[in-house]
Amino acid sequence: MQNTFIPIREFVQDCNPCLYRSLKIPLFEEYGCLFGESGASSSLLNGVIRCSLKDSQVDIAVEKIFQYFQGRKLPHSWWTEISSEPSSLKMALEKKGLHLAGIFPSMAVDYVYCQPTDKPNDLSIEMVLNEQDLKNWTHVIVEAFELSPSISSLYASLFQKAGLHGPFFHLVGKKAGKVVSTGSVLCTPHGAYIYNIATLKEERNQGFASNITYALLQLAKERNCTRTALIASPMAISLFKHIGFEEISLQHIYA
Repeated sequence: MQNTFIPIREFVQDCNPCLYRSLKIPLFEEYGCLFGESGASSSLLNGVIRCSLKDSQVDIAVEKIFQYFQGRKLPHSWWTEISSEPSSLKMALEKKGLHLAGIFPSMAVDYVYCQPTDKPNDLSIEMVLNEQDLKNWTHVIVEAFELSPSISSLYASLFQKAGLHGPFFHLVGKKAGKVVSTGSVLCTPHGAYIYNIATLKEERNQGFASNITYALLQLAKERNCTRTALIASPMAISLFKHIGFEEISLQHIYA
């Protein structure tokens, strides 16, 4: 798979849309807001994933999108790039009960600048190859991100339908035979995207997540994806910077 050039900012902005499209989650657009519906009872798995609203469009767009998700009885969130977020959006969302959940950087790296990580002696990294592997992988993600257990089967089903042998590839990190860490990479013609970096709470700060991330970068490189992007949680920013990722833009998440 050869990378085709698109500007780096456009590349990182497509992180979530590429995920939704590859999982065949329906996408819709209202007034420049791209939003998707997974059907999960989690606000972070439904909602606006890219927003290019004008201030004059905020109220009507917010109303229409809220009506859409209320009609389906689904919670949802809004992801917006800070530099282009309309000044009135925050207040409009707060009136509807959504609040700022945090600031999350979109980051990218070229493989040539990646820094290898020291591998803990008690960590083994394996590919997810079958349904049982995927269940173990999903269990860690649901627990690490404190998602409802009811989401587990839907989340696993979405990725299973997308396939385990490309364009998605999933890894698990095992300690003493137990799955303790996870990660996924999606290979596309424009480069790769990393998702689902998670480690069980009691196993954190041992280098597991950084090793999974570096292994995913190697997987992408083997498939000629030298450029990789992700959206980082605040607690993982230093981890990704240590590997070589650079901040490209900042996202607000309202949930």
